[in-house]
Amino acid sequence: MRGGEPPCDDCFVDLIPENRVLIRLYDQVCGQLTDNGELLITAVKIVMDLYQIKNQDIMLSQLMECNRICRSIQEGKTKGPS
Repeated sequence: MRGGEPPCDDCFVDLIPENRVLIRLYDQVCGQLTDNGELLITAVKIVMDLYQIKNQDIMLSQLMECNRICRSIQEGKTKGPS
């Protein structure tokens, strides 16, 4: 990272359109977790219905992977983007 601590102009990531929807949904459900840190599927389903997501099975797997990566970064098992 250049320019200092986030948020800064240099650390902004421009998302491709498909990932914008994914991140918007993840932001809505990231606090809805089971006891073992997995996303609560009923919360995910409600949000996907509200956003009228057509391929919910694909989006669900992407959200689960996003949650796995975020948890790994938070637990220090994986480094985030630099």
